[in-house]
Amino acid sequence: MSARGSGGAWADLAGLSARERDVVEHVLRGMTTQQIAAQLRLSPYTVQDHLKAVFRKTGLPSRRQLVAALSHASTEAPSLPA
Repeated sequence: MSARGSGGAWADLAGLSARERDVVEHVLRGMTTQQIAAQLRLSPYTVQDHLKAVFRKTGLPSRRQLVAALSHASTEAPSLPA
């Protein structure tokens, strides 16, 4: 599934696990890996693993592009899918 395909980045989030979506929400708030780990009570390495899965599933290579794609898509959907 690619964020560049039809449906946009918001549609791609439907393929993410609940924890991956939690991590994405925190990334969108501008939090660092360490801050996300503390907030979600995870290891920073686990947060990084979730981010790698998000990047693989969305076809986006970085946090910056993830945030840009979702910020652009925010006009398509007001919040992350459940």
